[in-house]
Order: sequence, then structure tokens, then C-alpha cells
Amino acid sequence: MIVSFISSLLLSILLITLTKLNSIAPISRILNTLTQPVLTPLTWSKTQIGQVTDKIAVLPNLYSENAKLKDENGHLKIIVKKLSESIDNLEIIRQANKNPWQVIPVRLVSLDNLATFTGQDLGGVHEGQPLVSGEVLLGIVKKVEGLILTVTPLDQNDVSLAAQLESGNKGKYIYRNDTPIITNLDSNTAFSPRTTVFTLPSHLVPENLIIGQVREIISNQANPVQEASIVLDKTIATAKDFFIIIKP
Repeated sequence: MIVSFISSLLLSILLITLTKLNSIAPISRILNTLTQPVLTPLTWSKTQIGQVTDKIAVLPNLYSENAKLKDENGHLKIIVKKLSESIDNLEIIRQANKNPWQVIPVRLVSLDNLATFTGQDLGGVHEGQPLVSGEVLLGIVKKVEGLILTVTPLDQNDVSLAAQLESGNKGKYIYRNDTPIITNLDSNTAFSPRTTVFTLPSHLVPENLIIGQVREIISNQANPVQEASIVLDKTIATAKDFFIIIKP
């Protein structure tokens, strides 16, 4: 009798427990459905916050690396500038050594109607010597005072020197009415635009310094002599390096 009662009691407890478990499962699913829209954004936000926190943590290192790169970039710019200057200096030396002339380098100080130059040693510079850039004539020395020299540019009325065309026809270079001109050419001289004009030799000016190129014939063909306007190859304003030829 007692055994039967205990068995009935245990069976009743088991049934009650199973009933409660079966009723809890649907409630759990309902709660999960209700909380999912809330939990999902919270989970995403937590992930994003973690990623932002990681990025913030490396910011000091980024600033440090950026500053280091800026310093290296500045150093590289200095190196490039020095290399460029070295290349320019080598080109100047190459141009100076290409011809047998004895030259003295000078530096432009000012440029107006006349040009003012200076140099470390102007002991060999005298009036009438040519100022050149490479093989191009730029002007003629007008005056020397200590370490300052004055040059008359080719585009000034005071300049006049013996010149020739590349064909060998001889004339004279002058500057008249704001125009470079080669004049005193024979009337039968044949030449065309872009014909190069060179210097003729003198005791101070060497032969074959480039003056410029013929632009157009400006004289009447009936004249006993011809003349043509010239485009100067370089001017003091456009040249980059300057030398005085002290021994042609």
C-alpha cells in the first residue's frame, strides 16, 4: 500500500515537472523573438565600438610615423636640390671648358639699360671684352671698377661689332630703333630667315660667338648694301650663367 502511494506520488511529480517544462519552452521562444531586435543593434554597436577603440589606440603611432615621414621628405628635398645644383655647376664647367678661351665667371647684380656684374677676381677683365653664356654673346664690358663691372647688353644702341652670316658673308652688328640688325652686307648676299649670325674675330672678341638668327630682310634690294633684323639667341635677362672672355 505504501509502495503504491510512493509510486503514484513520484509519477505525479514527474508529470507536473514535464508540464512546466513544456510551458516554459514557448515562453523562452517568445522572449527571444521580442529581445532579438534590441540585442542585434547592441551587438553591432559593441563590435563597432571595439573597432573604433582599436583605431584610437594606434593614433599616437600614426602621428609619430607621419611626422617621421615629413622629416624624411624634407631631407630628400634638400638632397634633390643639392644634386640639381651640382648638375648645373657641372654643366657650367663643361660649357666653359668646351672652348679654348680663357674665361672668368661673373655673377649678375642688376640689369637696367646697362648690366652690373661682380666676381671673385676681375683682375684680367678690361673694357671691350665680351660677356658670354656658353657660346652666345650677351654684351660688351663697358667699365671695370674694383670687383664691379658694367656691361653694355647687345640690345642697347651703344653696341657695334663685326659680324658674319653662317655663309661667310661679312657685315656689322648694330642695335637701332629697338631692333638688332646686321648691316653692311653686300647687295648680292643670299640668305634666308633663321640664318645664324656670328661674330668676326678681333683682338678682344673671338670668332664664331653666336649673336642670333636672321628674322627678315629690311633693306630695299636696290640699295648697294643689305641689312636684316635679327632675333638674339640669348639676352642677359634669359641667360643662366655668365663669363667674361679675357683671352680669345
